[in-house]
Amino acid sequence: MSDPHAKPHVHETAPLHDPVDEWHDHTKDEKPQQAHAEVGNAFQIMGIGVGLFMVIVFAVIATYGFYVHQTTRRLAEAEEVKFGQRGAPAIEARVLKSDALIRQSAYGWEVVPATGDIPARSLVRLPIDEAKRLTARDYARVRN
Repeated sequence: MSDPHAKPHVHETAPLHDPVDEWHDHTKDEKPQQAHAEVGNAFQIMGIGVGLFMVIVFAVIATYGFYVHQTTRRLAEAEEVKFGQRGAPAIEARVLKSDALIRQSAYGWEVVPATGDIPARSLVRLPIDEAKRLTARDYARVRN
């Protein structure tokens, strides 16, 4: 296969690899053998990679769309109020808001229950505008 008078073969692979075989040696008139690693088609590999990436993107978008659809549908069902229905979240929220606005604009007593080492106590409730006026008056008196 090779000329016996040619210079000895110089290893082209790292010394830790298998010993050199006939695949590595060829004469000048022989066509070198094709390496096994060069058989892959780069465009095909890139196409598969891009295709798989697009599948993942589509799956994420579909999952997000399904989540948004389900969430908005469930919220819409929870906010539906039928005539004469009591205890619906939308009605309860309006009742709580109106009660808070009424309490905020009227005088009254608030009972604070005992928690831990702090005993129960009663507090006076003032309208918010009156509380602002009294607080400003107290700050003005302290500064002077």
